[in-house]
Amino acid sequence: MLNVPDGLELRPAGSRTEHRRRRRSVLAVAAIAVVAGSGCFALTTSAADAASRTLLVPTTYRTISAAVKAAHSGDTVLVAPGTYRENVTIDGKYVVVRARSTNPAATVITGRAGRTTVMIANVPTRRGVPRAALIGFRVTGGSASGGTGGGITALNHGDALIEKNLIDGNRAQHGGGVLVYGSSNPVITYNTIRGNHGSIMGGGVFVAMHSSPRIYGNTIQSNTVSGGTTPGGGPSGGGIYISNDGNNPAATRSAPNVSRNTIVGNTVSFAGGGIVLGTGANAIIASNRISSNRSAYGGGIHIENHGAAPSITQNLIEANTAARSSAYPGSGSGGGISVFGGSRPKIGHNTIRANRTSYAGGGIVLAESSFSAVNGNRIIGNQVVPGITGSFGGGIGVATAGGRLTNNVMQSNSAPVGGGIAMLGTGAVQVVNNVIVSNNATLASFAAGGGLYIGAKPVNSTSIINNVVTDNNDYQIFENGRIARYSANLVTNTGKGLFFSFPAHELHSAAQFNGNAKVLYAHGNIATAPTFIDAATGNLALAAGSAGVNQGTALGATGVDINNRARPVGGRFDVGAWER
Repeated sequence: MLNVPDGLELRPAGSRTEHRRRRRSVLAVAAIAVVAGSGCFALTTSAADAASRTLLVPTTYRTISAAVKAAHSGDTVLVAPGTYRENVTIDGKYVVVRARSTNPAATVITGRAGRTTVMIANVPTRRGVPRAALIGFRVTGGSASGGTGGGITALNHGDALIEKNLIDGNRAQHGGGVLVYGSSNPVITYNTIRGNHGSIMGGGVFVAMHSSPRIYGNTIQSNTVSGGTTPGGGPSGGGIYISNDGNNPAATRSAPNVSRNTIVGNTVSFAGGGIVLGTGANAIIASNRISSNRSAYGGGIHIENHGAAPSITQNLIEANTAARSSAYPGSGSGGGISVFGGSRPKIGHNTIRANRTSYAGGGIVLAESSFSAVNGNRIIGNQVVPGITGSFGGGIGVATAGGRLTNNVMQSNSAPVGGGIAMLGTGAVQVVNNVIVSNNATLASFAAGGGLYIGAKPVNSTSIINNVVTDNNDYQIFENGRIARYSANLVTNTGKGLFFSFPAHELHSAAQFNGNAKVLYAHGNIATAPTFIDAATGNLALAAGSAGVNQGTALGATGVDINNRARPVGGRFDVGAWER
């Protein structure tokens, strides 16, 4: 009998100890934040808005700071190429600070040690449009203490446009490149944020305390977070760290938007190589390329936001790594995405491919009382590397969590146990209208479920409905006991067989499976091989006349298919992710 742990070891930052630690950490930032000016919105708006000026640096003003000090709201500070060794503060003025050159490397602001290089504060948007701006500079050399970012700090309604800058070589505890804090909603766009370092959170960007920036079109690359470890936690958010406050009432949750960025090659010793979504952030993470990032949990994205409902949509999440670390029990989880701590994300229509872990969830791991809606994703070629006893879930690993997994393609994933999907521990899981094909369980000495592995779960906690499960190695479905309910699936008798459980043993036909008293519930399942439109090119929609067309059940079925086409067509539901 295969003895696979139930996943209860998977407790990174989601433990209550770490939740309190993060809360204290974020509140500590608040306590020591450098508050620019008085914190009031005493903006110079009178005649200056109507008669804006252009202040030239160094022609008229020797330094950027001198020009900003002389400027009124509505003015532009235009800076010639050169290196400016100063720390610039834009406080309470709607001023545009712009480099004359279109090459940010030509106009350099090098901060003095111990301070953020550029501080922007008390410039709230008007009608949602930022009126202060920093455009076209290289921002480097910042080495800030707690409470400010290394390169740029947007603080206390610092709602500026931060555009087309090169932000590199900066260091801070939080936000090595950029820190956004205190109800600030800047637009951060078309920047290159690379080679920055955070010692606690946010190597590239750190966002906290009721802030909802728009972060889009940036390259966030090769940033790092590393420092001392604490019980249950450690440095997080190599590329981006997003959180709100520890109290987390629904009405005060932030809503950052992170879209169309390239987030690549970031590294962190604990959680979220690419992105961390922390407490109270209803973030939108959309249409990003998140690749080649590395951490112990969530190589691409780590979600641990305690009841908030972020949306992860239409991203390419590939070639990220979650590696085992002796410092963190249960690490090596969630190569593409890890979900912990009571989170409620929507993970939809992403391509999650070629990610690697050493323990659980090559593509995605769902853990620690979270509940995720995972819909319409292509989860392909992810791997749990053999070597750790009890490792599981090549495509998706579920441990002590719930979820609804619908309309996904699970193809060519591998793990010692559960090549496609492995489900363990408590939590209700529905697996509905998926295509689970050509996955591999690599624990050759035991039956381990090439397509699906269901083990160490409460009876009647798992429903498998309207799926195509075919051409996986080992048994298509392995069940540890008499646990799950199976309705209207197309499961072929390929690999070692259609189904295996310890009560029922090997089953090789639909007639043996349906109505079997040693299976909790099996009804309407078919065992005829499907005909896909073009499996060789990855088109796994059922062809006309294929087994599975009009063979699904309405009970528990999805209302739309992978292409958001309404189900059913022709009066009856199809099995698999596509509706004909």
